[in-house]
Amino acid sequence: MRLDKENEKQWVLLLKEAKQLGLTVDEVKDFLNEKKNHVVKCKIG
Repeated sequence: MRLDKENEKQWVLLLKEAKQLGLTVDEVKDFLNEKKNHVVKCKIG
């Protein structure tokens, strides 16, 4: 997954937020993957 500068900023913000919520980086990745899969399913379905 290639991150451009804009995505990188969002990613950093997301990780900061996740830390405040007590989530691990892995949990955030799982969450993002699920969201991505959901979007793909919506587009296909």
